[in-house]
Amino acid sequence: MRRTLPLLLPILLCACAHLPTSERSPISITVSPDHVELTRDDNRHPFQLDITIRVDVAGGISFVPETVVLGVVGEDHSKVIYSFDPDVRFTAQKPFVKETTRYARESAMWHVTLKGREEGGPPHVVVHKFQVHNTQLKEALAKCDACNGEWGVHGMLRWEGCICRTEDVGERCLDGRDCRGRCMFKRYELVQAGQEPRCDKDGKCSARLAIRRAVGQCSEFEFVYGCHSFVRDGASDNPPGVGQWRASRICVD
Repeated sequence: MRRTLPLLLPILLCACAHLPTSERSPISITVSPDHVELTRDDNRHPFQLDITIRVDVAGGISFVPETVVLGVVGEDHSKVIYSFDPDVRFTAQKPFVKETTRYARESAMWHVTLKGREEGGPPHVVVHKFQVHNTQLKEALAKCDACNGEWGVHGMLRWEGCICRTEDVGERCLDGRDCRGRCMFKRYELVQAGQEPRCDKDGKCSARLAIRRAVGQCSEFEFVYGCHSFVRDGASDNPPGVGQWRASRICVD
């Protein structure tokens, strides 16, 4: 027995030193749902990542967070999504739970990185990696080709998606409902000419105002970005107007 005891001690120390990091770390990050799938509202809007990030702290520990970073593993444009005031603390009783949304396109491995320190301790970094899937991208690109669309980054928000071309591009329209896309205002068309005031011998005078209606052309794309003048939906439900008119401009991004 005197010879075997000294040999057991190193073995026990070695086993403790190689415990998995997840078992030793007092800070853990989880992402839900378990299967993260990119989704989008429609063909024009970009794919987006919708997740809930949760940080749990072991009992008896007060963690002082600095930042939470979210991004694709191996890429440089990871983003700080949360920065914390110096007086914020994560504890077992007060875990960090937040929902977040990011725009993305490809399936990829993502990471959530928490930087901070245990109160009174050295800097501490916790990294959680998770797989993001996009099973709809191939179908979305095929739909864009089918509508002779333009896939790319559009508008001031720089959304990546598809805008479909229309089959009635360039056709004359008097109402926004006449077009597959938008009725782009071109001019006011004279419906009835005006007449200068005329007075009879009794001094009774009459005049006639010019009557005009808005005329446009159907747009090339179903959705039109930027600032333009449109013939509104329902314009033909009302009688043509009188006098001089100026088409209003609407900005859509």
